[in-house]
Amino acid sequence: MIGSSHGLVCLCGFAYELNKNLIILWNPSIRKSVEIELPNKLNALGFGVCPKTMDPKIVRITRRTNVQVYTLSSGAWRRVSMNPRVPGTGFRFCSYQVVIDGIIYWITNNTSGSCDKLISFDLTSEEFGLIELQDSIEDPEHLCISKRKESLVVLNYDKSDVACDVWMMTKNGDPKSLLTKLFTVSFNAFHDSVYHRIVGFRKNGEPIIERLCSGGGCRVTLEVYEPCTENSNDIWTDTPFMMKRDSFFMTTSYTESLLLLNHPDSIVH
Repeated sequence: MIGSSHGLVCLCGFAYELNKNLIILWNPSIRKSVEIELPNKLNALGFGVCPKTMDPKIVRITRRTNVQVYTLSSGAWRRVSMNPRVPGTGFRFCSYQVVIDGIIYWITNNTSGSCDKLISFDLTSEEFGLIELQDSIEDPEHLCISKRKESLVVLNYDKSDVACDVWMMTKNGDPKSLLTKLFTVSFNAFHDSVYHRIVGFRKNGEPIIERLCSGGGCRVTLEVYEPCTENSNDIWTDTPFMMKRDSFFMTTSYTESLLLLNHPDSIVH
């Protein structure tokens, strides 16, 4: 899953029967979908609905930072320019996207492996932006991004992987106070965890944690964490079909809409 915006879910994968990479725009509310062929060779994908025109857009960035944008209304890919402030080499996209208020965000890491920049794309103006995270976070380790209560949050995992600081992006424009620390999630109680990560947030802002546990047999759990008490409650558990130190889940916020209602189900070549 790439993301969700204005009632559309964007999925990406390889269709073996067609021998093609496809993007699927799916509206679960009205059970309609559109399939779009995806060219090979890419560094990152982005998806969102332009808030001004309500036109779904897909952003494709190749490894040489060439950018193409697909709009559903045109049914075609076209090139757009990358912001000169965004470096052409020496970094890669290392996290899933987050789309908020008509802007797509990706986090990147540099050649040394540290995550230190946010790259944004405005779905209306189709302009890129660059945010330096080291100006706001004193000791960035392993950074990820997520969405909490319609705000962008940066998750900063420590080296020992026993805690994660949750930072929320503000809108005051000052690079040195761009992020405000909300709370720290402690993983100290998860003694039987092989793997644990924050995969999203509930409507009330509480983190949802995915854990791969080894004690008492291998199992995957989803737990809601209460920052005030540092307690967590299981909301789902099951036995995984395979062992891996990676996430089994993605979460996204969703709002029903009628987008795609008048669009035929089709494969766009």
